Parts: sequence; structure tokens; C-alpha cells
Amino acid sequence: MARTIDPMINASPSRRAAAEQFVFGAPLPDDEYGNLVGDVSNDATIKVEFFVRLSNRRFPIQISAVSSLFSSTVVRIGKGQVEYSDCVVRGKNLGTGRDIFRLLATTAKNFGFPCIEAEGRKYESAEHPEKNCYGHYVYVKYGFDADIPPKAPARPDELTHHLKLLDLTSTPEGLLWWKLQGETVPHMVFDLADNSRSWQRFEAGNNV
Repeated sequence: MARTIDPMINASPSRRAAAEQFVFGAPLPDDEYGNLVGDVSNDATIKVEFFVRLSNRRFPIQISAVSSLFSSTVVRIGKGQVEYSDCVVRGKNLGTGRDIFRLLATTAKNFGFPCIEAEGRKYESAEHPEKNCYGHYVYVKYGFDADIPPKAPARPDELTHHLKLLDLTSTPEGLLWWKLQGETVPHMVFDLADNSRSWQRFEAGNNV
């Protein structure tokens, strides 16, 4: 199955052209939408919406996709802004999520975006474990950083001097503490600059 672009929602030629001109300064080939959503298997069904309003925010472009590797990935794009909103892979612990993010991040970097933003959400439900979410932990392993939330639980003495999540999780002990005790982080940032701490953490994989 080849990568396909569904008929785009709100996609009159003028509306699409306006969104792409605002964000990229030029028309965007269909295939780049697949790269920006991390379609590493090249078989995703991709939907694109233009000028989407979410609560009090508005995004010129929203890309959502389903493929043989992931059941849902959503990316929202504005002027100088990429938001990684959602990624649900079909197979766990296979490194698929990292492959998806690498393609997405590399493509965004090539287009000149300075960073990728995300909410590091933590959610646990004994009744509905299928809905459990550990974005607070997964994203920091990818290289996303943020200030340690002021309402985070009290830390062991040896971890109290850290101010940023990448510092806190730079040791196995700190990473384990954050995995178990951490909480939702509303705004995390992956720095796309060459050799940034974000890329260094991403390339280190599980070798923290």
C-alpha cells in the first residue's frame, strides 16, 4: 500500500495555498506532508486540515495519519512552530516511535523550524490501562526539555539541584525517579539545532 493523501478538509486551492505560503513561503508537495507526520513505512493515509482552531489557538496546518506502523499520529504546524501532538504505535518496544520521530524531526529541521513542541502527558487508569500515557517520560528520553514542574513531588536530596528535565534525567537514577514520580509537563521543547542536547539525548537512546 502506497502513501496516500485523503481529500483535504477545507482544502480549496486558495485555502491550501494561503496556509502553505504563510508557513513555508512556498507550495508544499504532497509527499512532504507524509514526512512531516513521520510516515517511515511510506504507506500512511494522511489527512490535512487548514486553519484549524483548537480552543484559543489556531494552526494553519494540521496533519493526521494512520499507517501500518502507527494507529494515530498528529502534527500541527504554524509559522516557525511544529507541535508534536500525538503518536500511537501499533507495536510496543520496537523502536518504531523513535523512527517516526526521527523522520518528522529531520524534515522539520530541513524546513528551518527551530524546535518541536509537545505536551508530555502522564495518565494512568487502573480501569482502562489501554489509555495509559507516559509522554512525560518518553519525550524526555527522546530529548525534549522543560523546567521541572514546580508541583512535582519532592525529590531525593541528590536530585534536588537540577532545574531542567534533561539534567534531572541524565543519570539512570534520575530517569527512573522521573518515570515513576514525574507528572504531566504542559510544554516541552526539542531543540532542532545541530548537536543540541536534544539530539544528543535522542541519539543516546536508552544509554542515559
